[in-house]
Amino acid sequence: MELPQLRERLGRALAEQRAFAELEIEGDFQHIGHKIFLLDGRCIDPGEGKPKMLLVALTDATSQKLAEREMQTAHSALKQNLQHAESSLRESAADLLQSRENCGRWRPVCSPRRRRAAPRLQGAA
Repeated sequence: MELPQLRERLGRALAEQRAFAELEIEGDFQHIGHKIFLLDGRCIDPGEGKPKMLLVALTDATSQKLAEREMQTAHSALKQNLQHAESSLRESAADLLQSRENCGRWRPVCSPRRRRAAPRLQGAA
C-alpha cells in the first residue's frame, strides 16, 4: 500500500530534524485488513557522515478510533433526538397555553353541577 501522506510526513521530519506525534494513518492493508495506526517519531542523527534515521513507534488504534466514531455518531443522533423532543415539548406547551386561553373565553353550556336528566316523554320507548 502506497501512503503518500506518510511518505511526505516522514521526509519532512528527516529534512527538518523534527519530531511528530500521533500521525494518523488509515488504510486497507493486504494481510491485516483495515487498520488505523498512530505514528510517533523523531529524527536520529548518528553523526560522522552517516545517514539520518527515523525512530518510529507504531500503535494500532483501530478499535479505539472506531469506538470513538461510533460514540460521535451516537452522540449526534442523541443530540438530534433531544432537539426534536425539545421542539415538540415547546409546541405542546404552546398548544396547551392557547387551549387554556380559549377555555377562558367560552362558558360551558351545561356545567356538570347543573346537568339534569331530560324528562321522558310518555309513550316514548
